[in-house]
Amino acid sequence: NIVGIKGKPPTILIVDDHLNNRSLLINLLESIGFRCFKASNGKEGYQQATEIKPDLILTDIVMPIMDGLEMIGAIRKSQQLPNVVIMVVSASAFETDIENSIKAGADAFLSKPINMDYLFNQLQKYLKIDWFYEANNHLESINTENLPLETDEILPPPAEVIEKLFELAKRGNIHGIEKTVLELEQRDKKFGPFANELRQLATSFQVKQIREFIKSFRG
Repeated sequence: NIVGIKGKPPTILIVDDHLNNRSLLINLLESIGFRCFKASNGKEGYQQATEIKPDLILTDIVMPIMDGLEMIGAIRKSQQLPNVVIMVVSASAFETDIENSIKAGADAFLSKPINMDYLFNQLQKYLKIDWFYEANNHLESINTENLPLETDEILPPPAEVIEKLFELAKRGNIHGIEKTVLELEQRDKKFGPFANELRQLATSFQVKQIREFIKSFRG
């Protein structure tokens, strides 16, 4: 379990018109050390962002007054926050939603309900942070950049799993792919290289490449 952040805690702005969604993320992120601010629509989010200059913004797409994509575009055009990381968090995860988010200026896309492991992976990747972990009644500091890379031969999973993944890829369901990959690894470690390759493609939202990769293992 992640219990803290090494070094100075980053500042995160959460933009979502649903109170429950905002509260869930704020409670989770503040519990491990992040400094969190909130906004209920894109206009508020833009104003907050220019004032507090967060390290990262988590934003929904569909919101009143100003939606998430408009806010992202305004932030990118303003040049006041050239280095801010923006992640879209949306219940709609079709390929067009992902493409429109990235085109607007988002760095990453997370589908709702949020896979917390995936969220933490993205935070580590974009904010260049390391975690404190709780294990065996003591804290461990782990630098994920130093973990060994998987170099074993890729062994594909059973045909029914391949077909499930292919259908998810056709719909652009990144969250579904991530969940299936995790289940696959838990099922048998021999599928680790396949899972790692697919996860890397999913992390960078390379939907077409994901389809081609999966298609290469179809009968």
